[in-house]
Amino acid sequence: MAADNIPQPNGTPEPDTSCAPPQPPPTLDELHRAIPPSGIRISDFAELFRARIPEDGGFRTLMLLASAVAHFDSQLSMMWPKSRPSKEEVRAALKENGIQFEEFVELFGWNNMTEEKRERIAYYLDQFAVPDMATLTIRPRRNLTAEAMVAAIPDEGIPKRELERKIKELTNPTPGEFWEAFKILTQVAVWDVYTEKIYKRDATA
Repeated sequence: MAADNIPQPNGTPEPDTSCAPPQPPPTLDELHRAIPPSGIRISDFAELFRARIPEDGGFRTLMLLASAVAHFDSQLSMMWPKSRPSKEEVRAALKENGIQFEEFVELFGWNNMTEEKRERIAYYLDQFAVPDMATLTIRPRRNLTAEAMVAAIPDEGIPKRELERKIKELTNPTPGEFWEAFKILTQVAVWDVYTEKIYKRDATA
């Protein structure tokens, strides 16, 4: 039965004994391009990059890299390409502080990408990213904390609709995350029926 896991080597390729300086490890793009849609034998794939992997543990290092872009069948000793870009690749591209729209588009070759791949990237981004139109940046979605919620409420209170807008600007939450944010709100704020505003709890003490 096929198993989508990293295969164990039957033998480590012979080390390259040439005096040439070591080459940089292959990139994920190179690894992915080396795997035809019909698949390739794992041993043949390893041979393609034999000169670019370290001598000690080189096969396993190569397979760990390849696992980001390939499916394995250990019983058949075959591997096939995964659909790219993967969710992990898109998430990693955002970096901690986000990425400029222009840089993101260039990084993934958006203009030359099929509609199917564009839709997949858009789907991933909707799950864990927030577009910032003011700075033309895509930044990672951050969980809305109680501290952030309190900071969004001015001392003079805020109408419910205005607070909803602020929450969406902060995290662009999914419907489920939006209601989780309002659970936090019940802990840090109160609703005044007379002014129809939401106030910080400590501001009403």
